[in-house]
Amino acid sequence: MTHMRNFCNFVSMIEHYSSRIQNAIQRELFKATQSIKLAVAWFTNDLLFQPLLLKLAQGVSVEVILNDDVINRTGENSLDFSVFVQNGGILRWNSSDRLMHDKFCIIDDEIVIFGSYNWTFKAEFNEESITIAKNERSTLDFYQKKFSKLSLRYSSEEQEINQRQFSQERANGCEQERSLQASKFVPYHSLNFYDHLELPTAVPDEIRYYFAWVGEWNYRKYYILDEISFLPIKGIQFEEYCLIKRDNQKRNIWIKVDGKWGLYNIPHSEFVIKPQYESVSPGRYDQNTMFAVKKSGFMGVVDGNGRECIPCVYSKAYVCTESWIELEKKGKKGIWSNGRMVFECKYDELWTDGELPSKLNGKFGLVHGSKVILPFEYDEIKYIEPFGIKIHYMRKNGKWGGHLTADLHRKEKFVPCEYYSKDEVDKLLDW
Repeated sequence: MTHMRNFCNFVSMIEHYSSRIQNAIQRELFKATQSIKLAVAWFTNDLLFQPLLLKLAQGVSVEVILNDDVINRTGENSLDFSVFVQNGGILRWNSSDRLMHDKFCIIDDEIVIFGSYNWTFKAEFNEESITIAKNERSTLDFYQKKFSKLSLRYSSEEQEINQRQFSQERANGCEQERSLQASKFVPYHSLNFYDHLELPTAVPDEIRYYFAWVGEWNYRKYYILDEISFLPIKGIQFEEYCLIKRDNQKRNIWIKVDGKWGLYNIPHSEFVIKPQYESVSPGRYDQNTMFAVKKSGFMGVVDGNGRECIPCVYSKAYVCTESWIELEKKGKKGIWSNGRMVFECKYDELWTDGELPSKLNGKFGLVHGSKVILPFEYDEIKYIEPFGIKIHYMRKNGKWGGHLTADLHRKEKFVPCEYYSKDEVDKLLDW
């Protein structure tokens, strides 16, 4: 009934791989939460072996069936399967004269990996292929039955003794000791999360980042994982990260270490900017390359390459786009655009949409983009938009004027402040 429920809730999926096969297998192994069943002719790839040890430390049931031959037992690249068995793994050897040439893995009784690929280092450089079937009933049933037959055929007295010994140790409360023992062979004490993030297709030469975290949710620490081995990049552990989503061929990433943010370069495993910022905020646009940063309580802006575009001397910095940043200093507002200050921080109010009035030294004006449409000389500006027409009424020295723009008809009119009522202005604007 459990399988039936799983298949009803999840859509089946078939994936095929002829390159980066090791990575594809690793991803599925790290996701295992209940069981891993592997039958493979030859197994010498330590980068696929370590995830099995890790999963044993997490309490996942792992069973492996191998050929009992020189390659697996005593070859130059053979693995220490005694560690696997000592930590609770179930291992069966094919000691018969009949070669077992199967190559498949069942994960959580839902996912099946099968194909020509042996779990060896050499296989990664051969012309190989695998298929990953997820929640596909007929495929799962076939390989479940196949694994059961192999398990019965290759079970041994030695294995039964190991299983009984491990069961007895579990009964005696040795689970924690075994978990710690297994952890010595992997870089995590537990792996609570595994995922990969793929950046948008707009990024040249698709860039991927792989992360893992350790510890409880509220106290977790992240690792950046090497995209080939899936082992942590040496010497870096952090609390949070912030991705750079465009023009990032240098492979930089913002990370938070001991409460401070810095810019870290992944290929060189070094900081471009050492952790020093209290906060890092990406722009509100999708392809963010500019970041508002806070240092010693003041805001500035740094780009994804580590160049300080705006020094940390402002009370507020808000990245609208990579070329348009709103700033505030001592309660006054300004705008930075395309490498220069378009409006210095001296405005009481600053709206650049061409609709709402801005304010400077107690006088009102109108700004559209980086241009001043109406000078800052009016006592009042009121805005209305009837029938798609934009109208601003300006009051100066007690008299009214008006400014009309109609984008649809490319119409524009200006009436100076010489009239006592807005009705007079309306007649002259003729809207």
